[in-house]
Amino acid sequence: MNKINVASFIIPHFDALFGDVMSNARSEYWLKGGRGSTKSSFISICIVVLVLTFPKANAVIIRRFSNTLRDSVYNQILWAISALQLEKWFKATVSPMEITYLPTGQKIVFRGMDDPLKMKGVKFTKGYCAIQWFEELDQIETWDNVSSALRSFRRGGDVFWTFYSYNPPQTMWSWVNEKALEMESRPGCIVNHSTYLDVISGGHADWLGEQ
Repeated sequence: MNKINVASFIIPHFDALFGDVMSNARSEYWLKGGRGSTKSSFISICIVVLVLTFPKANAVIIRRFSNTLRDSVYNQILWAISALQLEKWFKATVSPMEITYLPTGQKIVFRGMDDPLKMKGVKFTKGYCAIQWFEELDQIETWDNVSSALRSFRRGGDVFWTFYSYNPPQTMWSWVNEKALEMESRPGCIVNHSTYLDVISGGHADWLGEQ
């Protein structure tokens, strides 16, 4: 496999954060931002590279509703694999919805929180669930729902990466905004805010639509 260069696919705003992720300096990453902030693209690149780098690392990607997975996070991971020119190393299936790294059998699986049985039934033949990504965190009803899922996933290993991505709700009384404020001061956690302006200032205005 050729050396992978991710610099072409992430904005400079995320450069230091990518180094933080790869060094496992922290275990929780809260990424907030609106449309065009490229936070989801960044996370998808991180997940693919983590799977390549850590042979025991599998990933679970979660949204509130199962029927939103394919057109969002599933395609987002496929984009990252394609951007990094790694298609021949991965096999993607829709039923079950998972992506397998062929050299090792590591998997990236997708789950909706509206299907509790599938949430609890995530098992891997090699390694453990080292990576979790909660996309559109603000759509999940409560933090209790998230922490319950984490208790199911964070087993069998001692190194974890958990990503949370969301568009910050306008009201500060949203549980997501309140939790993010709490997490800013927690060791092992970083809260990062990006916008489309970071994409423009980073020299990638062409990544955005005309609007």
